[in-house]
Amino acid sequence: MKNNKQYFDLNSTIKNGVLFILLSVLITSCIGNKKYLYLQSKLTQDTSKIESIKSNFVEYRLKPGDILYIRMVTEDEKMNVVFNPLFGGNMNMQMMSQGGSGTPFYLMGYSLDTEGNLALPYIGKMNLKGKTVEEAKTLMYNEGAKYFKNFFLQVKLAEFRFSILGAVNRPGQFFFMVNHLNIFEALAMAGDVNEIAMRTKLTLIREENGENKLIPIDLTDKNIIKSDYYFIQPNDILYVQPVKSRSIGNLSNFQSSINAVLPLLSTFLLVLNTYIILNNLK
Repeated sequence: MKNNKQYFDLNSTIKNGVLFILLSVLITSCIGNKKYLYLQSKLTQDTSKIESIKSNFVEYRLKPGDILYIRMVTEDEKMNVVFNPLFGGNMNMQMMSQGGSGTPFYLMGYSLDTEGNLALPYIGKMNLKGKTVEEAKTLMYNEGAKYFKNFFLQVKLAEFRFSILGAVNRPGQFFFMVNHLNIFEALAMAGDVNEIAMRTKLTLIREENGENKLIPIDLTDKNIIKSDYYFIQPNDILYVQPVKSRSIGNLSNFQSSINAVLPLLSTFLLVLNTYIILNNLK
């Protein structure tokens, strides 16, 4: 009877232990889920209300090495060919149709040199470092007005590229042709972050004034929308950090956690139960 009592007491202890383990996994999974939610509020609020957050767009300023798309149309057809090599033939137009590869602009666009100077045919050299695209266009137009009475001028940032590395589904370098791209749109181009990504600890590497700044980013904080770093700039590098210790199978929710724990737990209980039975038979 004593052995049976010990057996039942041990069985009860095991059941309580199993319940404790399952409860711990559940609690851990629920807490961890908060780390997966984007744009959370740090304060309690009425979620039924629509909230408006104004983003702070910082106008990009040109740096050495930037490539500009410049189109100038004058009354002189020969001058048009000189100023617009991208429209000089069928081969160039075919290259343009390739989209975001950036290759035609690299070969035939207008690049700023190491000091931020841009040289245009007949017009000459001008320094555009630190200027916005609109400011650069105004400067070019004023210079062009000295040589041409009537002309049309179009200036755009030709190659807008950025890189995303780390815990994302499709890391790599990306090109796009829009004026504004926020950090969530950039991550979407990389297939979003994966299951082991730390959404609270991203690092944005951005070159400013000849220095590389490492800027911490928290995707779970909705205040990122008001940040100066909400919008991606050319040549930005976004590094998504993985979790410090990767869980078994890169688990991301309670169901997968249970699926991983139960086989190990069942094996343990089987061995323990066999040991108890053999011990009672002695």
